[in-house]
Amino acid sequence: MKINIPAGSKTLFAEVKNIVGQTAVKTTLANNSVNTIDMTSLYPGYYFVAIRNEEDVVKVVRVIKE
Repeated sequence: MKINIPAGSKTLFAEVKNIVGQTAVKTTLANNSVNTIDMTSLYPGYYFVAIRNEEDVVKVVRVIKE
């Protein structure tokens, strides 16, 4: 999964959780670049990717891994 972070953004983090809320992947995202989250080791199913800064959740995206 690729995420583009524009220049000048606050420090952002990505957290991938499975359907029961367990954290599967957690990473820091670099500003002004395209970041890749490696989900190849995860089992097929539904996941939620939360993009957050230090205070709040910025965006949550549902992902289906086949």
